[in-house]
Amino acid sequence: MEYVESDYVQTPSFVAKDMIKYFSPTGKILDPCRGENRIFFDNLPTGTAWCEITEGNNFFDFKEKVDWIISNPPYSIFNPWMKHSYEIADNIVYLLPTFKIFNALGLCRMYRKHGWIKHIDRKSTRLNS
Repeated sequence: MEYVESDYVQTPSFVAKDMIKYFSPTGKILDPCRGENRIFFDNLPTGTAWCEITEGNNFFDFKEKVDWIISNPPYSIFNPWMKHSYEIADNIVYLLPTFKIFNALGLCRMYRKHGWIKHIDRKSTRLNS
């Protein structure tokens, strides 16, 4: 997969911190799309693995199993991104709009196969405050 400029979205720091604090990931952690501002990565525990396509470290080339993935993924390749996430991680935490999560029956079947979705937070209105 190639880099798509429109997929780069700057996550507010307080959102990344809230997600990390809420889920408290431990073990082997991966930030699959670190980005140049490293919003998630800099708030995750030392030793967190990372990928960033603009730095030549493509998520789809990452094959190690991890306990946690946490990030704000690209939307243009969402379905293959989710498939690969499920292949390598036990716990996946992504910042996503609800419509993106449920936009295809195939995605819902994939979620069900892997234990469904454990949590959806409705705090997104904080972004408009």
